[in-house]
Amino acid sequence: MKSLIRKVKKVLNAINLQNMKSVLRYIKNNGFKGLGTTIINKIRFGKVVLDEYATWIANNEPNTAELENEKKYESCQNLKFDIICPNDEKLIKSIENQTYKKYNVYEFEKERILNSKSDYLIFLGNNIELAQFALYEIVKSIEYRDSILIYSDNDKLIDEKRTEPHFKPGFARDTILSQNYIGQFIAVKTDFIKIHQDILNNLNKNIIYDIILQISEKTRKIEHIQKILYHETIENRKIDVEDEKQIIAKHLKRMNLEYDNIKDGRFEGQYKINYKIKGNPLVSLVVPNMDHIQDLSKLLKSLEKSTYSNYEVIIVENNSKNKETFEYYEKISKQDNRIKVCKFDINYFNYSAIVNYGVECSNGEYIVMLNNDIEFITEDWIEQLLMYAQRPDVGICGAKLYFPDRSIQHAGVTLGTRGLAGHRCREVQEKDFKKDDYINIVQDLSAVTAACFMVRKQLYIDMLGFDEKLAVAFNDVDFCMKIRTAKYLIVYNPFVEAYHYESKSRGLEDTPEKLQYLRSFSRWIDFGCRPALGLSGSFKVDGGAFHHRNNYPAYAVGGLDGATNMIYLFSRTEFAVSELAHETVKNVLLTMRFYCNKLNFPLSMSGRHPDGKGKLVPMHFAMMALAGSPDGKEEYDSEMASSYLRLISDPSIENDSPEYMPKVSNAEERKVAKRLVEKGFRPEPDPQGNIAMGYGCVSVQRRSNWSAVARGHSRYLWAAEHYLGANLYGRYLAHGSLQILTAAPGQTVTPATSGWQQEGFDWNRIPGVTSIHLPLEQLQAKVLNVDSYSGIEEMLYSDEAFAGGLSQQKMNGNFGMKLHEHDKYNGSHRARKSYHFIDGMIVCLGSDIENTNTEFPTETTIFQLAVTDKAGHDYWKNYQGDKKVWVDHLRTGYYVPTPIRFEKNFPQYSRMQNTGKETKGDWVSLVVDHGKAPKNGRYEYAVLPQTNETAMKKFAKKPTYKVLQQDRKAHIVESASEQIVSYVLFETPETTLPGGLLQRVDTSCLVMTHKESADKIKLTVAQPDLALYRGPSDEAFDKDGKRIERSIYSRPWINNGSSEIPVTVTIKGRWNVEETPYCTVVSSNEKQTILRFSCKDGASFEAELKR
Repeated sequence: MKSLIRKVKKVLNAINLQNMKSVLRYIKNNGFKGLGTTIINKIRFGKVVLDEYATWIANNEPNTAELENEKKYESCQNLKFDIICPNDEKLIKSIENQTYKKYNVYEFEKERILNSKSDYLIFLGNNIELAQFALYEIVKSIEYRDSILIYSDNDKLIDEKRTEPHFKPGFARDTILSQNYIGQFIAVKTDFIKIHQDILNNLNKNIIYDIILQISEKTRKIEHIQKILYHETIENRKIDVEDEKQIIAKHLKRMNLEYDNIKDGRFEGQYKINYKIKGNPLVSLVVPNMDHIQDLSKLLKSLEKSTYSNYEVIIVENNSKNKETFEYYEKISKQDNRIKVCKFDINYFNYSAIVNYGVECSNGEYIVMLNNDIEFITEDWIEQLLMYAQRPDVGICGAKLYFPDRSIQHAGVTLGTRGLAGHRCREVQEKDFKKDDYINIVQDLSAVTAACFMVRKQLYIDMLGFDEKLAVAFNDVDFCMKIRTAKYLIVYNPFVEAYHYESKSRGLEDTPEKLQYLRSFSRWIDFGCRPALGLSGSFKVDGGAFHHRNNYPAYAVGGLDGATNMIYLFSRTEFAVSELAHETVKNVLLTMRFYCNKLNFPLSMSGRHPDGKGKLVPMHFAMMALAGSPDGKEEYDSEMASSYLRLISDPSIENDSPEYMPKVSNAEERKVAKRLVEKGFRPEPDPQGNIAMGYGCVSVQRRSNWSAVARGHSRYLWAAEHYLGANLYGRYLAHGSLQILTAAPGQTVTPATSGWQQEGFDWNRIPGVTSIHLPLEQLQAKVLNVDSYSGIEEMLYSDEAFAGGLSQQKMNGNFGMKLHEHDKYNGSHRARKSYHFIDGMIVCLGSDIENTNTEFPTETTIFQLAVTDKAGHDYWKNYQGDKKVWVDHLRTGYYVPTPIRFEKNFPQYSRMQNTGKETKGDWVSLVVDHGKAPKNGRYEYAVLPQTNETAMKKFAKKPTYKVLQQDRKAHIVESASEQIVSYVLFETPETTLPGGLLQRVDTSCLVMTHKESADKIKLTVAQPDLALYRGPSDEAFDKDGKRIERSIYSRPWINNGSSEIPVTVTIKGRWNVEETPYCTVVSSNEKQTILRFSCKDGASFEAELKR
C-alpha cells in the first residue's frame, strides 16, 4: 500500500499536481475518472510519463502484442494497395514495417497507376513516416465502408519524439478550400481513378491536394479515419502557396464559382477566397431590442462605417419600459430612413417569435440576424456575408465575435461542445491560436449564432423560421439544423469580425461533457447502421435486419426507429452518418416494404410473434425522406418519399399494432405527407418484381397488389423462435412455407384479406409446408435452457446448408431447400422443396419426402384459409372443385395434378400461439396427403393469384410450364411462354441437364436462364449456402447418433463473414460474355462456353450472354 501511495504521489507531481489546490483544479477540469485513469495508466505502463500526449498514445495506439496480431490478419476482401510515394529512405522503411503486407511501392507514373491491379492507391507526400498500423487501419476502414477517398489524423516526429497531434475535422468543402488540412496521406479507390482518368491530367506540384479537390467534385464518399496514421518529420513544412492557389483556382473554375481573387490567410497555407457578389440586393438587419439604447447606439454607429449601403434596419421593439427608448427610436428613424421600428406586442419574452416578426416586417432579399449588443470591426462585413449567402449551396453565413477584451466569444457552434451545443474556442485569446486550430479560416460547421448571421429570406420562410417552442435557448442551433437537413451549408466566416458585449459571466446553456457523448453516440449509430458480418446483429447487405442471429422485422422496427431519427437529426451536421450507413438503412427499409404487404410482416417472418399484427412503421420512411439522399446531394430522398406516401395509414384499417411497435399518430403522418406532396412527391405504385434474401432464407414475388413469400431454414438460420409464452405451436413456420398475401385489386392488403386469423388456425397446416400433422400437445415447443449461452428458449438449426433463393433481374426467381427437421422432434423427416416464380405463376415442387412416423400422416398444405364473412360461406357452401383446378374465395387459383384432399371445417379448433387458450373459426384447407411414414413422397402444383375459374380451367388444359426434372438431385421447370428455365440443383449433376442451354454445373446451386432473343440470354446463378463455415455440419450428437439441441449463440462461426464459393457453369455453344468481378470466362468454343461465378452472401449474380 505504501508503495502505491508513493507511486501516486510521484504521478501527481509529474503532472504538476503538487498540492491539494492543483489536484482539485485537475478534478474540476477532468473529473475523478480522468484523474484516476491518468494515474492508473502511468502506473500500469511502469513509468511516469511527463507528456500528456505520450499518455494518450499509450492509451489509444496498439501495443507490441496487438501489432503482432495485426500481422496475422487476413483481409476478407484480400485487399491490395499500390503506394505512390517519393523515394525517401525513412518513408520506405516505415512502409516495409507495416503490419499489413499486401502492397507495391513506386513513384508517381500515370500509366502504371491506370494499369494498377490494386484495390486502392495510396498517395504519400514527402517528409513523412507511416505509423506501423497505418495500412491495417485503412484495410479495416475499407471492409466497413465503401469509401472513395480516405484520410487520417497525423502528428510530428521530431528527434524521435512525437508532438503536435493534428486531429482533423470531417470533410468540408469550404474548410479544404481555406487550408489543405488533409495533408500528406490519402487512399483512393483505384477503380474510381480509372473511371475518372482526367484526374491525373496536368496535376500541380502538390499532387495530393489537387487530387483531393478533384475527387470532392465527383463524390461525397470521403472518409476520415480518426487515428494518427502518419507522422510529419519536418518541423516547418514549406508550402508552395502559389501552387496551392492555382489548384484552388482550377477547382473554382470547374465548379463554376466566380471569384475576384484568392488572398493569403493569417498563416502560410491558409487562403481567403473573395467570391463575386451578384447585383446589389437589399439586406435587412433584424435587431430585437428592449430598452438597451446604449448597446443599440454602438451597433448603429458601427453600421455607418459599412462599405455596403443597400440595407435596412428592422428594430423589433419588445416590451421596453423607458420613455427615453421611444424618444431614441423617433430620433434615429428621422435621421436615417433605412431604420424602421416595428413594435411586437406580447408581454413575455420569446426570442424566436420576435425575430420571426422582424422578418415579416422586412423588405430585403437577404436577412441578417443581429443582437443589439454587436459592434462591427470589419467595414465590408455585409459583402463578406453576402458572398457566401449568395452561393446556391450555402444556407447561412456567420461571423467571428469577440468579447471586449478581444477573447473569442463565438467562432461557430459545435453540437456537444459546452453541453448540447456551444461556442467554439470561447474565452480563448486569438493570439493563442495555432494554424491547425482553424479559427482563422472559413469553415463549414454545424451551426452559427444568431447574434450575427445572414440567410436568404426565401429560405428562412421555406424553413418556417425559428421554432417558437424554443423561446430562449437553442433556437438558432435548431434553425441551423433545419437548414442542414435541407442540404445547405452553414459557413463560418472569420473575416467578419465584431464585438459582442455579452457578459462572460452569463450562465452556460449546457455542459462540456455532452460533446464527447454526442460524438460517441454518432459514431455508435454510424457503425451500427453499416452491414454486419455473419449473423451479427444490425443490418445485412441484402436488406435484412438481424436480431437473435436471424432476420427479425419485429425487432428491426425498434432499431429503425432510433436509426432513422438519428440519421435525420445528424444529417447535414458534422455528426452525419457515413453514406454507407445511410444507404444501408435505406436499403433495409426498401426491402422491408417489399416483403411486407401492405404493412404487415409475413407470418413466417414474425419471429416469436406469429399473430398477424407485426407491421413496418411508415414514419421511418418519412424520416429518411427528410434526411435526403445518402450521398447528400438531394434535399429529399425521392424513393423514400414515394414509398412513405404509399404506406401511410389507411384510416379504414384497424390500428391493432402490438406493444413492441413504435407508435405514430395518424395526424403526424398526414402532416409529413402534406409537406412531401407540396414538394411534388407522389405515392409509388405497389412494388413489382422479385427479391431473394440470402440472410433471411426468403424469396418474395410481387405482382399487382399481391405477394408470395417463401421461407426456409438452414444450418445457419434457425427455423422458429419459441419462448415459454410465445410461439408455442409455430414449429413449421420456416419448413418451406409459401404465404400468399392478397386482396381485391385496389384494396389494402392485410392478413385478414389474405385469409388469415389466429382463431381456429391449424398450426400444422402452414401453407406450402410439408409437415407431420401432430396433435397440438405434441406440436407444442418443449422450451428448455440448454446451456449457459442462452435463456429459456428454442431456436433449432437444420444440418443442411442448401436453403435460399435466386432473383433474376429482380423480376423472377426461384427458391429451394433441403428440409431436415431437428432430431429433438423428428430427425427422420426430410424433403426436397422448390418454388419457381415466373411472372404471375408460382410452380411448387416437392420430392423425396420421407419420415418414420407411423402414427400421424405427413401433409403438404396448399392452402388453409379462414372463412369469416357471408360471401365466403356462400362461396364454399356449394363449391365443387375438380381434380386439378381449385379457386379459393380470395380469387387465388391452384392447378394441382397431384392427388389432393379438400377439407371444410366449420368450425375448426386450435389454440392461441402465446397462451394455449382454445380458439375456433371456420376454415377450408387443401392438402396433399403423403400418408404415414412416407418414402419418396412428392407433389406438384401451381399457384396463380388473382384469377378466376375460367382462366384456371384454360390453364389446366395447357399449363404454361413443364417440369423437366423432379427428384432428389434437381427440380427443373421450363416456361415456354416466358422463355425461362428455372433450376434448383440440390446435388452436383452427374449428367447433362435438361433444358437445352445449361449443360452442367460443378456444384449444387440455383440457376435461371431467360432467353430474351435468339442472340441474347440472361443467366443468373446463386449459391444459397452462406458458407459461414465449410465442411460438415457442426452439430453435436448423442450416443445414438442424434443431434443434440444446442444454443445458436454457442456456435464459434456466428460472426464469420460469408466465404466465396466458386460455381462453374457450362453453357451450350459459343457465347460472348462481359467479365465482371464475380463472373469470368474459363473457356469458349463452338461447342460450349464455361463460366465461373464467385458466389457469396447467398446473393444472385448475373451475366448477359450474346452471340
